[in-house]
Amino acid sequence: MLFHISGFLETAALMTMGGLGTADSSNTAAKEGIVAMLLLYSFGWSLAWAPLVYVLGAELPSAGLREMTLRIAYTVKLVTEYATPLPTYSAIDISMKTDM
Repeated sequence: MLFHISGFLETAALMTMGGLGTADSSNTAAKEGIVAMLLLYSFGWSLAWAPLVYVLGAELPSAGLREMTLRIAYTVKLVTEYATPLPTYSAIDISMKTDM
């Protein structure tokens, strides 16, 4: 149930950001809405998906594989957390600089 709520929050935030991104660039309310949806997306991600790497890494592998599995899983988590918001923040930065 928690993953459904988390997935719904993330999807709703991304769809809303996409809709607000089509607004006129002089509309500051739309820009503020996009920033608010970034917070909602981050909350949805942190609610269920972010801690999943620790649960899977600690519960699934055998004792001998646990250290290597956690190392790989944590690396994947860091790469994903870096790459997920990067295009959104870049688009906001570009739109604020160029006043699209």
